Amino acid sequence: MAEKRAADTGFLEWVPIALSVALTSIAGTAAFRAASAFSPSHDPKEIASSVEQLLAGQRLVLFPLGVATSIATLVVLLRHSRLFSWRGRLQALAVLVLFASALVSSGAIEPAARAVAAAAAAGGADLAPLMARLVSYVRLGFACALIATVSLGIAHRMALPPELPGGMALGPRQRSLLFLLGAATLFEGYDRFIGSLALPYIGADLGASEGTLGFALSAIRLGALASIPLGRFADRHGRRRLLLFTILAYTVATAATGLSRGVVTFVVFQLFATIFLTAELAVAQVVISEEFPATFRARGQGFLGAFAALGAGVAALLFPILQETSLGWRGLYFLGIVPLLLIAYMRRSLPETERWQRAHTAGETRDLAFSELLAPAYRRRFVVLLAVSLAAYAAASPAFAFASWRVTRDFGWTPSQVSTMVILGGGVGMLGWFVFGSLAERYGRRPVGIAALVGCGGAIFAYFRSAWPGPAFGSLVFMEAGAAVAVNALGTELFPTRMRSTAKSWIINASIVGALLGLLVVGAFADHLGGADRVLALLSILPVAVSPALLLLPETSGRELEELA
Repeated sequence: MAEKRAADTGFLEWVPIALSVALTSIAGTAAFRAASAFSPSHDPKEIASSVEQLLAGQRLVLFPLGVATSIATLVVLLRHSRLFSWRGRLQALAVLVLFASALVSSGAIEPAARAVAAAAAAGGADLAPLMARLVSYVRLGFACALIATVSLGIAHRMALPPELPGGMALGPRQRSLLFLLGAATLFEGYDRFIGSLALPYIGADLGASEGTLGFALSAIRLGALASIPLGRFADRHGRRRLLLFTILAYTVATAATGLSRGVVTFVVFQLFATIFLTAELAVAQVVISEEFPATFRARGQGFLGAFAALGAGVAALLFPILQETSLGWRGLYFLGIVPLLLIAYMRRSLPETERWQRAHTAGETRDLAFSELLAPAYRRRFVVLLAVSLAAYAAASPAFAFASWRVTRDFGWTPSQVSTMVILGGGVGMLGWFVFGSLAERYGRRPVGIAALVGCGGAIFAYFRSAWPGPAFGSLVFMEAGAAVAVNALGTELFPTRMRSTAKSWIINASIVGALLGLLVVGAFADHLGGADRVLALLSILPVAVSPALLLLPETSGRELEELA
């Protein structure tokens, strides 16, 4: 068994273990130093200096290392697609514990350290209980890292479970595709989230007012509509060619954004980046649909969404680090050049989908007129998916945009509390991609989509009208992931190969238009209805109202694409 395990695991399998061991060692050292440094007998100035060192270590070393370990573990887990084996469960446990460690770092250690620093600056009164609490939190972070390391070590000693019968698991080709597409989609999530994180700093650096930034972001989002012709290109000339081109194009446009010298150049570079990011995401979802077995297509869409969420997490991780350097927000965009390395690898490893090749050989991949999407065979499918996407994101996107505003204004939350809520919600949402992907395979896209859309509306209403914003935000992220899994699966399964990418481009852009319309509604009626929270509570009706429309579509779970088309 040891020989089989060694044969099936390579260098990549050791990466999360090595990272976890390093994390545990550094966290253990921090816990030991905290126990000795934070003593009431020490001078308050020495304690304040120790607190600064602890915070720097948490922010610049432990937190990034924990996130890197989580990402490496997920990559290894996805390579084998055995989440529900004991080996996969232990690796998933390690990811959850590492996530808990990140929450301890941002939500407990940092506030406690700042409380100790404030007390030390005030002369040292009541330092003892504050320091004891801080030391206990640091030890808790070390315990989380240790549990993750032990879990990964035990998982590594286990043999890979046997392959399941055909159609029930991913083969080497599908696993390789998932890794390549996931890596590309990770950078898509990374790039999209930079603007949300760094917008105040971008505006200050470029001399743009809030109103100017609002118009700039609207122009960038509207520019995504220009990605629709690229979807037609993928139907006409192939998925592989467009994927390579879009990754190259958004990489260059993202890196160029870091060179912006004014709002106009920023908008131009980000406009091009958004066009190619949107096209890349649509084609990646199409490739998953065309290459994965019928019993894995929804889970594949879930995995792809999880990679995009990881990208947003990487941006959130790097933001505070780079903001303290001379590069600032520009450094986030400069790091967008990394996908060029992926291009070099994908040129050799990314295959064209077999379904497109067959359609091309049969002469079906001709220029597509928009009227063909409205032909009787596809009209209902196309219109329903456009309406569902538009309505769902007309409510969800403004809800996310005003999430921080709600808890800061109405509950007086600090930036640390808001950050903790976002990190926790992101982790819950990450689970949503996996959970709803599996549920959509077992129970069908339509019932799962309806449940997620209803849950999404309920979570939006609860977030803006209840006294429990934290749980409501986690529910919103979780449910939004479920709705996206269902719509992404249906949007790539209900159309033939010759028009699949074009249709998916229109559906994605419908969600972008919905987001813009939702923000316009909030801006137009907030002052008249007593605040943005009331308008957003009313918008929560939209995903609930449109959810029954999914019953007008054929169920696609477990059925081959040729049968559905």
